[in-house]
Amino acid sequence: MLSRSFPVLRCGGRLVTLSAPPPAGIADEYGITATFFVVGPDRDQLSELAALVDTGRLRVEIAGTFPLSKGREVFESGRRPGRRAGKTVIVVRD
Repeated sequence: MLSRSFPVLRCGGRLVTLSAPPPAGIADEYGITATFFVVGPDRDQLSELAALVDTGRLRVEIAGTFPLSKGREVFESGRRPGRRAGKTVIVVRD
């Protein structure tokens, strides 16, 4: 899937990937910058984001909410054509 992203970017564009580091050298072939972005948990930042959501200053589109028992099925559903835009939420407990 990542390989499909390179040709759609303009020369000078930027690709940021969360799933895996971009293959070496391909970004240079397309004249773009490719970066692997890793996020670590940070309680204070998560609390701040939660407060923004609670006050309506940050809106998050939710594509769907599913129980943990459907985890594998939900993960694979992200690749289906026609998937609704937004984040997928997996509920760990009620």
